[in-house]
Amino acid sequence: MRLNSKKDKKSKLRLLLEKDDERILADTEDLKEVLNKLRFEGRQHHKKNITRAFSALTILKQRLFTHMEEEEDELFPFLWKRLPRLEPVRHLFLSEHLEFRNKIKGLFKLLRQFKINGDVVVNGALIHEIYCQGMYLACFVISHIQVENNKLYEAIDNELKADEKQKLLNLLVQF
Repeated sequence: MRLNSKKDKKSKLRLLLEKDDERILADTEDLKEVLNKLRFEGRQHHKKNITRAFSALTILKQRLFTHMEEEEDELFPFLWKRLPRLEPVRHLFLSEHLEFRNKIKGLFKLLRQFKINGDVVVNGALIHEIYCQGMYLACFVISHIQVENNKLYEAIDNELKADEKQKLLNLLVQF
């Protein structure tokens, strides 16, 4: 059995795309960890954990929004000209990007609401809502990244010609 077959080798382009995804996944795991602490560590840690949740969500938002902008402005237009049969996938990703934006905005709103209300008994329900919304966002991001890696990046690797991959790599590196 050959370990280095052509299918096992990944292009520089795919490695670049996956590296970006790895950073997003790490940020997503950080958010999940903070949400778990917020939910289970108790009242005495609420202020610290809310601050950490804001920080983790801000970092994820920055990285995710940059990633989505790169896809929407560079990757998708390039791909759809060369692989038009993937147009339905583009619409799926664009709708998921809109959902990410909405969920992040909603989660920030919940976190601000918690900060405004202070540490009152009502916040138990609010903490639960923050936890649920945050975990939904995290799972949605993970699912999106898996589809990108298993479908979109695979199509890029298998169907684009070497010169097209190089053009796309140059576009993304400039971004």
